[in-house]
Amino acid sequence: MNFENILQAAKDKVKEITPNDVLKVVGLQLLRNPGVLMRLPFFALFGGGVALGAGAALLFAPKTGAETREAIGTWVKGAITSAKDIGKKAKAKAEDVAEDAGQAIEEGANGIKRKVAHKAKSIARESEA
Repeated sequence: MNFENILQAAKDKVKEITPNDVLKVVGLQLLRNPGVLMRLPFFALFGGGVALGAGAALLFAPKTGAETREAIGTWVKGAITSAKDIGKKAKAKAEDVAEDAGQAIEEGANGIKRKVAHKAKSIARESEA
């Protein structure tokens, strides 16, 4: 084997090396699903925009800090009350549905019992005859 052949073989081997091969040497690997990392700049910009908007709103608010805090507190209390009311309505509706389902299951079971009893009687009559 001459030097040119050795050089060509080395070039061919280097072409086969992938980024993962290099990362494996140092104990790392490529990300398989970088979904969240790809969206991180968007979330950072969105969060920054929200913070800037909130700051600007507070700076240019026509009310004093105490009035603003009171208004926010009133809004939060109203939201909590609404959420509790919705929860109570949902619970009542779920209880109604559960009761209706229980009645339907009971009616179905009674119907099956009647059919089985009827079939048992007819089989008993046929066996007597």
